[in-house]
Amino acid sequence: MPARSSNAKTWRSTHGDLSDEEWALIADLVEPYSSRGKMGRPAKNDRRAVVNAIFYVAATGCEWRALPSSYPHWNTVHRHHLTWSRDGTWEKICDRLRRLAREQMGRDEEPSAGVIDARSVRGASTVTSATRGYDAGKKVSGRKTFGVVDTMGLLVGVLVVAASVSDNAGGSGVMDRVAAKTGRLVRVF
Repeated sequence: MPARSSNAKTWRSTHGDLSDEEWALIADLVEPYSSRGKMGRPAKNDRRAVVNAIFYVAATGCEWRALPSSYPHWNTVHRHHLTWSRDGTWEKICDRLRRLAREQMGRDEEPSAGVIDARSVRGASTVTSATRGYDAGKKVSGRKTFGVVDTMGLLVGVLVVAASVSDNAGGSGVMDRVAAKTGRLVRVF
């Protein structure tokens, strides 16, 4: 019978953290200073460690407070995640990675065709009434997500609204977002 291997002395994600090559693709999109657009004191925490921690939470589904000690403090990580969600940093990262993936596959960097879909999901008890609605067709109280992907399945645009919003209104809203990004998308399935 083979001997059991001992547990690792330090934590390591099963997904791993960003490699140097992966970090180089997005490093310039993550603000190096605390104040956007202003020179100031450099941030205390390494941005790469913060991004790795956010990816860890996304991959494992753990609570923010349950982040391993090898990452920056959970409150710092959560604050950066909210800031980057609100200021469009994550969207810029997604757009850049989509363009690079399309170029690697020998395609034009902007898609000419896409697929749109919607889904309704139940809202957690923490979802406020301003962003919660009732989808009578699916009998779901919560939110509705509209998404557009290119023909390779890469995300082009997403819109999250109350579930009570009609498919026509939500589809038009997400297409407005996509049109602001690319003028090349001419066919939607």
